[in-house]
Amino acid sequence: MLTPVRVPITPNESHPVRFRDRVRARTGRGELFVFLVGDERFALDVRAVEEVLEAPEIQPIPGSTPAVAGAARYAGQVMAVVSAGPLLGVEGGDPRTVLVLRRGADRLGLLVDDVDDVSDIELLELSNPPYEADEFLLAVHWNGTALTSVLDARAVVAAAAAAVRGTR
Repeated sequence: MLTPVRVPITPNESHPVRFRDRVRARTGRGELFVFLVGDERFALDVRAVEEVLEAPEIQPIPGSTPAVAGAARYAGQVMAVVSAGPLLGVEGGDPRTVLVLRRGADRLGLLVDDVDDVSDIELLELSNPPYEADEFLLAVHWNGTALTSVLDARAVVAAAAAAVRGTR
């Protein structure tokens, strides 16, 4: 019987590879957009974040689920804004920053406490989570002083969109 050979996943222009697949294979480099919710550090693929809005005006949506912070204007359109704390199951602090995330042609806001930095890392530096992962968590990164949870942006956006659809 032949033993399968594991070939590393390598992105190139003719065959793009999704960030989550590269993280799972620990292949290549990645740029992580790091943000804070309460005392927790999270990161998304930097390509998932279109813009950062500092303290935008958010109008509440009557009858919305607890995860939905409201709606804000962005690029001449109304954009739903979802609170990262309830969505990720983390006690938030003082959310005041909105990350504009792309979902096809649509935009969705993720309300976070603050942004930290963009980190360029070798994906080999990532580790498996110390507990069973949920649908969001791909890996963790320890930089010597802080632990960052690396999230699957597609899963976060899908859950945020589901929270918005759950608005009564």
